[in-house]
Amino acid sequence: MTEGLADTRLLYWEDPYLQEFDASLLRVEPDGQKYAYLILDRTAFHPKSGGQPADEGVITGSSWEAKIRKVMMVSGKIVHWTQILSGRSEGTAVKGRIDWEWRYLLMRRHTAGHLFDHCLSTATGTNVKTTGSWIGEGCWVSYAGKSPPKDVLESAEKMEADLIRRSLSVKTEVIPQSELMKVAPDAPNIQRLPSLADRIRVVTIEGCEPIPCGGTHIRNTREIGQFKILGVRQKPDDYDLIYDVK
Repeated sequence: MTEGLADTRLLYWEDPYLQEFDASLLRVEPDGQKYAYLILDRTAFHPKSGGQPADEGVITGSSWEAKIRKVMMVSGKIVHWTQILSGRSEGTAVKGRIDWEWRYLLMRRHTAGHLFDHCLSTATGTNVKTTGSWIGEGCWVSYAGKSPPKDVLESAEKMEADLIRRSLSVKTEVIPQSELMKVAPDAPNIQRLPSLADRIRVVTIEGCEPIPCGGTHIRNTREIGQFKILGVRQKPDDYDLIYDVK
């Protein structure tokens, strides 16, 4: 399906606040009567990856509309699996519209999780290591080892609240893969990164350790709102820190 196509231009990296965009439809692969795979030259729809659920929204043409059901990254190309709501996918000029309420919630949760990595490392006096994460419903991040005592978690939670109030900037940059260990040697996810390309995207919250990350983030910690630990789920080798924002 993706053979012969150039890599998709990732608009969600260029501007995670982009809610609508124009694109060209490069390929359509029907999937029964009511569904189709669509590949565009550019997209603002983020795929499911790295613990971040896929974006939701619609893609429309001159006489048709399709609802996003799944978004996948396949060999550098973004593939949108869609439900055709009306018409037939014809023509090449299309518009995409993000479900902004869902995207913005994911951005706030994502940045909040990375900020908590920093707060937990500070509260425990050690560089924590993450083993997984999920910022969809039932939001959590997993850390290696045994959960710290309740008072330590409460200290990290209070620290997070303070850093949110300080309105810290959140910036992203793309660096050569060869520089990653110089820039972010203590990143909490450094041990579980997949095979990396020549260049890698790094997210840095002001005053915190840079973290390799391909997800979408807010620009300022104040946008997180209120961060709350909802529970801890201890497992044999690690534990899930369950949280949310509001």
